[in-house]
Amino acid sequence: MSKHHDSTASAVPTLLRRMNERRVLETLMRFGPQSRADLTRVTGISAPTISKAVAMLVEAGLIEEQDVHENKTGRPGRLYSLATAASQMVGVVIGPKHCHVAASGLDCKITEERATRFDTPDTYNELLDEIVENVRKVVAMHKARVLGVCVTVPSVVDPQTHPKIDAPALPLIHGRPLGADLSKRLKLRVIVTRQSQALCLAQRLAEPARSLDSFAFIDASDSLAMGVVIGGQLYRGQQGNTGALGRLRLNGSERPLEETATDAAFAHEASEQAGQEMSIEQAIDRMRSGDESLNEIVDVMLDNLSGAVAAVIDLFNTPAVFVHGQVLESDEEVMGKLTSRVRRMALGDSMDKCRVYAAAVALPLAPLAAFLSDLVSAQGPLFL
Repeated sequence: MSKHHDSTASAVPTLLRRMNERRVLETLMRFGPQSRADLTRVTGISAPTISKAVAMLVEAGLIEEQDVHENKTGRPGRLYSLATAASQMVGVVIGPKHCHVAASGLDCKITEERATRFDTPDTYNELLDEIVENVRKVVAMHKARVLGVCVTVPSVVDPQTHPKIDAPALPLIHGRPLGADLSKRLKLRVIVTRQSQALCLAQRLAEPARSLDSFAFIDASDSLAMGVVIGGQLYRGQQGNTGALGRLRLNGSERPLEETATDAAFAHEASEQAGQEMSIEQAIDRMRSGDESLNEIVDVMLDNLSGAVAAVIDLFNTPAVFVHGQVLESDEEVMGKLTSRVRRMALGDSMDKCRVYAAAVALPLAPLAAFLSDLVSAQGPLFL
């Protein structure tokens, strides 16, 4: 027997073990705490194999035992959940105006004392200093192993496949090796990913997306972009370059969608109209107070955004599309107007079987969800 055959044969059990461990992690991530019997039923993996996978993951500090509970047969059992005591991870959001830093266990639950926000600095080195200081502060609140850091940016190209950030809208980090620089300073594993894809992964942790195998997510905050989950997995495409909607132009418009269909666009137009700079929060407050002069700006935004949403529905034919944006979340009437316009523009068959939702995802959750997804994916190959 050749050495190549021997090495291949010996690698198979390890590969299968890691596939089983990944399946356990994915199940706990999607459905929450489970007993070993539950894991056997949901995954279809044999009970002895599940027991081995659970033991390995507990030893690795990735899952933990919970309190004893009584199952339907009256026999005591244990629930297993993603680790919160043994391990922690850190999420960083970099935005044009503000940055967020938060630490959590693998359950992605953020507490007030383990989260902070600061104004985006003027220089790259100041940004690195602020991130490093705040990451160290939030991880010090909980004495657990730090698995790593995920940073989300409003990037055009997926930073996981390109070492230097491609974010023309945010010159502060454009062309910078942000991940490498932070990893060097923090002495931790750092991944950088697109905000839209991270938000999509965060949405997957909540209903109704948790129950769906496929859905689309559109981020209409700073730059219009999207993420798509197909068959339970985030679709990245070649080199990770999927979902950059912001540079598209609809209906012969000379301006791209990111300048007409986003929160940032709304705040800019409201500021121009008022003759003074306003944040998105200030512009929304004026809209809520009954400033009718903003209605036309909102209508233009909805016209352009509805075209993008309709295109996504027609192209991907998913059962749900989640749209993230503060203007949409500010008023149910605004979301209703968007949905009715999308319904008029999308193909009838596609729209009849698709629901459009206002996404209810807190921005600081996005990098944590992205890091968890990366951690699970790195555990082993996908179980088919």
